Amino acid sequence: MAWTSLTVDRDAWQQAGERLRSGERSLVSLWGEPGVARMALIDPSSNVEILQLPCSDNRFPSIGRMHPPAIRMERTMRDLVGLEAENAPDTRPWLRHATPYPFLPAEGESLHQIPVGPVHAGIIEPGHFRFTANGETVVRLEERLGYVHKGVDALMAGAPLERAARLAGRVSGDSTVAYALAFSHAVENALGVHVPPRAAWARALMAELERLANHFGDIGAVCNDASFTIMHASFGVLREQVLRTADACFGHRLMMDRVIPGGVRGDLSAEGVQRVTALLALARKEFPGLVELYENTASLKDRTVDTGSRKWSRAWRSWSRSCSSSPRARFQPPYRPPPMCVKASPSSRAFAATSSPGSASLPTVAWSAAICAIRRGSNGRSSKPRSKATSSPTSRSAISRSTAPTRVTTSDMRRILLRNLTQGPFTEPAPAADEAGLAELAARLDKSTRARLGRTLSIREVDAGSCNGCELEIHALNNVLYDLERFGLRHRIRSG
Repeated sequence: MAWTSLTVDRDAWQQAGERLRSGERSLVSLWGEPGVARMALIDPSSNVEILQLPCSDNRFPSIGRMHPPAIRMERTMRDLVGLEAENAPDTRPWLRHATPYPFLPAEGESLHQIPVGPVHAGIIEPGHFRFTANGETVVRLEERLGYVHKGVDALMAGAPLERAARLAGRVSGDSTVAYALAFSHAVENALGVHVPPRAAWARALMAELERLANHFGDIGAVCNDASFTIMHASFGVLREQVLRTADACFGHRLMMDRVIPGGVRGDLSAEGVQRVTALLALARKEFPGLVELYENTASLKDRTVDTGSRKWSRAWRSWSRSCSSSPRARFQPPYRPPPMCVKASPSSRAFAATSSPGSASLPTVAWSAAICAIRRGSNGRSSKPRSKATSSPTSRSAISRSTAPTRVTTSDMRRILLRNLTQGPFTEPAPAADEAGLAELAARLDKSTRARLGRTLSIREVDAGSCNGCELEIHALNNVLYDLERFGLRHRIRSG
């Protein structure tokens, strides 16, 4: 994959938009800095072009009028840095919420609007959804997002490498490995750093553990939305076991700050190998039965099968364009995704993740091979960079939304690697569980809360823009393994 950076004029900028419209290029990202508009494109051969357009009057030709996916990015550029897209099809604000938002109207007889959000139950991020309906038929749905914009791009610009790596891992707590891996790849490509095989396989194991935890959590949440709580509880147990295994292997349940530019922080011990092996056995044992339960529950399938389905021709076009002209053309981590072991019915939309190659929820013996490679491999430190060039890498993250320039040098890389060898992780390990002390604490807490507050204490937390990692862990207190309510405590999280 080659990277080129070009300063272009307005004509070349518009020609790039035409290539996007014709499908010759795909849009990686569009962002701006004061007086400069930037756009990253990728061709079918995975070569990346970064175009820079000087904007002396803070105006640039709109790309959104030729390529609609760029519209929101242009609205963001105007809100954050004051760059105005000329002839843009949508000039409404996106991240600024100071004034009422002008939702697009829908006209017709007997139409009514249903506002939902931006505060929602659970740990999903806030968003306002405006439904226009005619009875049971939804005529139009428009969303308003941007409520938890944290300014990560601005914080990363010019930040030291160490701080930028920490910021990347905190964009989204449940995907911290994916974001840290994307950022590390950008830095390593810019400096020509080779990650040793042991570190690459350790990253692979972290990414697969994270992916598995998210699949278990999402499938359970889908079933819970359809009021089938037994599946939610069962998948919550599986997800909890994955997080405990991650903690045993890498010292943190979400594996935050474990993937770093040049390698990984820490190593997998023999005990960690045993925990992963036990997790594999548990998943193989429990997951097929849950799939069978889903398939044999008609009331659940009535709520999930064909929900959100699209015509195959339209879905294929959208998928192919988003994947840069090939269904397998997205940037892949340096390891082969594990093959499937259990397949659900093709009609089971709720189990779509388990019935598509490359994103199966159930791990296979490929993981065992990865673990063996970790144990046989070299150390987890990177080899010496090939060059001393500085660069401003643009990384396409796991969900293609984290794009920010960060200047790195060879001296930065050496300094950060040396510090990682001598210092512990940024996050503090959880204290060891004391069952006797926990029982005593529960008794004292129960007595105190009953005396002061009655039978139940309900705590409501509103997330106002965190990485959602803490909220995920607090939410886990309600699963069947921890069962916070047995202490007379109820904790409810709301996004807002």
